[in-house]
Amino acid sequence: WCALFLLAMALMQGRMLGDAVAEMRRDFWELLRGKYGFSLPFVAFIYGAVPARFQVAGFSLLALVFTIILSLWASARPGTLASEEAPT
Repeated sequence: WCALFLLAMALMQGRMLGDAVAEMRRDFWELLRGKYGFSLPFVAFIYGAVPARFQVAGFSLLALVFTIILSLWASARPGTLASEEAPT
């Protein structure tokens, strides 16, 4: 769903579909590595140390924190491609 997030964010920011796809290709692997690097240790912890009745709450908390981090990442990254930058 990393690709879907990048595509949807670019389209909601008013970019054309071709530019959105180019941004998705540019940022996909960075986002995927970050997602795995953040979530996999917590998933292992939740399955290994959290009682079964609290695992849904643990995953919900993980999803909330990851969504906040994802939103911060999306707002901090450069939103334009080199072809869209204003001439100097």
